[in-house]
Amino acid sequence: MKLSIAEINKLPLNTKVEGALFVKASNVDYVKKFVSMKLSDGELEIDAKMWKSVDAPEKGSVIDIKAATNEYNDVRNIIVNSYTPSDLGRMDFVNPGPVGIDSLKSSFEKLLSSIEHEDLCSFVMRCYEPILGNITSCPAAVGHHHVYPTGTFHHTIEVTELARYSALVMGKYRSCSANVDLVIAGALLHDIGKYYCYTYNDGVPEMTDLGKNLDHIAVGQRVLDRTAIELGLIDKTWYSDLLHIVLAHHGKLEYGSPVAPNSVEAYIVSEADMISSQVQAMQSEIDKLNVMDMEWSDKKSFKFGTFLHARKEL
Repeated sequence: MKLSIAEINKLPLNTKVEGALFVKASNVDYVKKFVSMKLSDGELEIDAKMWKSVDAPEKGSVIDIKAATNEYNDVRNIIVNSYTPSDLGRMDFVNPGPVGIDSLKSSFEKLLSSIEHEDLCSFVMRCYEPILGNITSCPAAVGHHHVYPTGTFHHTIEVTELARYSALVMGKYRSCSANVDLVIAGALLHDIGKYYCYTYNDGVPEMTDLGKNLDHIAVGQRVLDRTAIELGLIDKTWYSDLLHIVLAHHGKLEYGSPVAPNSVEAYIVSEADMISSQVQAMQSEIDKLNVMDMEWSDKKSFKFGTFLHARKEL
């Protein structure tokens, strides 16, 4: 039976619990002889201790535990008395994401086909060809936002839709004259490097060695440059503008971009990226409040610096 951490958090202290959880982390203190674990039900996580033991379960495994509820520094945890391997699998504890892959693929194809500039459209597709098999196993981050197997692909569709709509609306009201093709292409490619930098290892989101060395913006530049050279497009003016959008999509140098946006297209994509990542990260924290039936967080969010509100109704 799969345990619910939301339900564990509601139980009185010293209540016995039995069931299956996923091991996200596991460490042994050989001096004090205890095992510390971070366990997950796929939605929430909980810290666990097993005293007088150095028999730690493997990270990425699923275990059936016999434990009791506990509290330390006003934070709920559990004390594990024993565990055995579970019949449940890792994927039973991986959040699949809120939108199905078929729907995301359909949105991608519509956005790609809306690019009227033929060379630009072909270039985007060529960049994606080597990684189409990875779109269902690449989180957008390890712990910040869109942390599920289709996370990068989902985030990319969101950013592109936001950026495209922003460019069209701003153009309609004559606030700017952004090239919509360039905005769409830049948004679709802004995180192309992540497919080489993030993966799932035993059900746990992780960075690859390449990702740790270079991170996704630098890898993205390598992907774009290599593709532009192969297609003989490296000297095209539009290519330099497109590459700038990818390099500048974090908005500021202190946020990891090597350059700041110097065009309305680059600025639109960077703001769309910020909206998608920040809103989803906040919603993820609010979803945890909803699971625990809490309207307000009991402490300030470390990321957002304020108490978060899970509004029940207007």
